Amino acid sequence: MNKYKNINNPEQLFKFMKENIKYGWVTNKRVVANDKNDMWKEYILLSPSEVLSYGIGTCTDQVEYQRDFFETHNYLFYTYFIQVKRQKDWPGHAFLIYKSGNKWYWFEHAWEAYQGIHEFNTKEEVLDYVTQSFIKHCSVLKCENNDFYLSSYDKLIPGINHSDIQKAVYNNMRNEINERKVVYN
Repeated sequence: MNKYKNINNPEQLFKFMKENIKYGWVTNKRVVANDKNDMWKEYILLSPSEVLSYGIGTCTDQVEYQRDFFETHNYLFYTYFIQVKRQKDWPGHAFLIYKSGNKWYWFEHAWEAYQGIHEFNTKEEVLDYVTQSFIKHCSVLKCENNDFYLSSYDKLIPGINHSDIQKAVYNNMRNEINERKVVYN
């Protein structure tokens, strides 16, 4: 059985997600949570099939769902995490970019203000745009730290908690040769 029946391209995937998946999270007790103050205490990363069955996911959950689609359909893609380095509550965002033809695209569903499929000429343009959007968002949040880091990361293991996600992303950031440091002005 094809798990992506009737979903054959990114535009169809986005439409499906818009209609069927909301921002949210599930606790380690498999309870849908709605209290952002306790979000990370019991959060676990959902598998792509769990994102579908619950109809919710954080940005990280949704990116892993998107990763599954883009892998299945043989697209060239990368997943990234951007964050304020070592901020107390680690404001950050996971996202996916992909190439189709000669263009690059930011596929964004979780971040409501930027929902959509955004087209760019180069990979660098995508990363610059997302970085500047995140910096703008963080200035609204009045982030204390002005160092922002952006790093690609590999597939995450479903069921891991927030702390393990941070470790996986941070370890990758520390080891990535082409780490980009952006300073907010």
